[in-house]
Amino acid sequence: DECEQQSDNCDRLHGSCINSIGSYTCSCDSCYTGDGVSCQLVNCSNLIVPVYGNLTGNSTECGSTTIVSCSAGYHLSGSRIITCLHNGSWSDSVASCYDINECSLGMHNCDITSEICTNSFGSFMCVCNTGFTAVGQSCFNVTYTVSGYVRDAFTTSAVKEATVALGNRSTTSSSDGVFTFSSVFPTTYILNASADGYYSNWKTVAVSGNITAGTSADITLTKRLSIGTWEVVLTWGEYPDDLDSYMIVPGGCTVSYQKDVCNVGNSSVTLDDDATHSYSSESIQINNGAALPGTYSHYVHVYTSGATFVAVNATVDLYNATGRVLTINSPAGDSVYWDTFNISTVTNTYTIVNKLRDR
Repeated sequence: DECEQQSDNCDRLHGSCINSIGSYTCSCDSCYTGDGVSCQLVNCSNLIVPVYGNLTGNSTECGSTTIVSCSAGYHLSGSRIITCLHNGSWSDSVASCYDINECSLGMHNCDITSEICTNSFGSFMCVCNTGFTAVGQSCFNVTYTVSGYVRDAFTTSAVKEATVALGNRSTTSSSDGVFTFSSVFPTTYILNASADGYYSNWKTVAVSGNITAGTSADITLTKRLSIGTWEVVLTWGEYPDDLDSYMIVPGGCTVSYQKDVCNVGNSSVTLDDDATHSYSSESIQINNGAALPGTYSHYVHVYTSGATFVAVNATVDLYNATGRVLTINSPAGDSVYWDTFNISTVTNTYTIVNKLRDR
């Protein structure tokens, strides 16, 4: 018995001798590999740390264990403990870490009335609900008052008994064209206005404080037009103080604040008023344009000294007998002239230009 007499050549530390009739065989112990004469420790492959996770236990030797854990805000999907097996493979693949949606699971501390829970990777945020405003670390129910004028786009006179809607609320303008909404939550609304004999109009109004009449909630209405009549309505906001509307009439006459009427035969082009302050409008009306066939070119000039279209928030609306047919918002650029569109009274159509120029 070579094994008992230790006359074998098996690995004494990590192997075993197995006697047989007239001979013997050598084998390696568990977690070792080789021919039994020489045995080497089995190692598993290096593990990759999971995204948003950690590994505890750095050994890859057979029999060693590794603990998989996840960072705060993430949950483990898979085995928490894996072991290096005698065949050189791990008992399982490395688990993954997935974001915990604290909002859907109710694992947040947002106030259910004033705040909305918004999930983020590994965490969450509490955002103020509609109608609430952040003050420090809390959200409070803050409301404002919104007032404005409803005016005739051409005459600038008050439009009384106009129906004005802000979001899902509505009211009626007074005899001086004023409307008021109280207890308005801070957000952005669509403001609609309509009145008998006028085309309806709308605009967006951002409410972040009280809005007084004569500022950002003012709205104009254009009277219904007869066939062959066009009306151009220029409106602008807080900046600049003064924009001017121009119309070049076939034959060379130009309507502007310098010359507010061009009469050619039975055709007339008229500027309503030269507005020179913020939150204003100017309108130009073409009457019986067919009597003076040709191209009518409209443009806008920034009159305020030092101002350009870089920060101007202006809109030009074009109306005919069918209602509003075009709305153009001013482009941004370091120029003082804005060519908007051309009207052909030959074909009764318009062509958009919408380009800035320096002169």
